[in-house]
Amino acid sequence: MDMIERSAPLRHAFVIVRLGAHDGLDPFRHRYLCLRCRWSFLVDARGRVAAIDGAGRPLADAAAARRLASFADGPCPGGSRRLDAKIISIR
Repeated sequence: MDMIERSAPLRHAFVIVRLGAHDGLDPFRHRYLCLRCRWSFLVDARGRVAAIDGAGRPLADAAAARRLASFADGPCPGGSRRLDAKIISIR
């Protein structure tokens, strides 16, 4: 097992939820929820990402930019929170 350097930022630990059928009006097909920090993101079929609040509303300007910058590689602000979780596939 590889060791993780302490200086490396911890990435988000996402649960990915597939949203309803694509109807053309709302292009976002997946909701990503980080188990550590509880930040949420919407992702469309082309890989475009939008940061959203807990109620599913898009975030504005600085808050959205800060969250979007951490989406792929971190750092996760809830990084010190320990997770004991298993990865499962839901069909």
